[in-house]
Amino acid sequence: MKKLLVVAAALVTAGCTTAQQNPPPYQTQVPPEYVGVVPPDYPAQQTASEPMHYADPMQAQIEEVRRNYEEVRIKAQQKLDARKAAQEHQAQIERQAKAKADARQEASRRAAAKEAARKAARDEKYEDEQRALNLELKRLEVRRAQSQVKVQEAVDDRKVQRADEIVDVYIQNQRSGAQQ
Repeated sequence: MKKLLVVAAALVTAGCTTAQQNPPPYQTQVPPEYVGVVPPDYPAQQTASEPMHYADPMQAQIEEVRRNYEEVRIKAQQKLDARKAAQEHQAQIERQAKAKADARQEASRRAAAKEAARKAARDEKYEDEQRALNLELKRLEVRRAQSQVKVQEAVDDRKVQRADEIVDVYIQNQRSGAQQ
């Protein structure tokens, strides 16, 4: 294992020293089309029409790894963006479902309130009818009591008249019997 690490370190060091001794051509020469133009920061910013040629195979391999890294990073970012979009879409669907459920619940609440109001109105109407009937019954009882009082007064008046007549007849009989 240690030998493997030493060999790997030697290869990396050798590649770095070679890269320092033989820099890639884009670092030593400025192409005529770049005169007066700011060159790109790194080769990946160059357009696709500009082929990248490296004299050093280590630099070409580094560039290949970097491009591979960029591709992987872009794919990972696309997956993350797709996952976020899917989550947002799912959240939007859940919000819509919740809004529909809230609307149904509100509609059922309104229907229940309407039904309760209808029942309360029916009960109030029934109670009003009951009060009207009770009031009419009391009026009838008062009229019956008044008519009973009037009948009793009429009977009493008639008795008084009859008693007066009887007394008058008795007095007349007494007078006619005294006159004889």
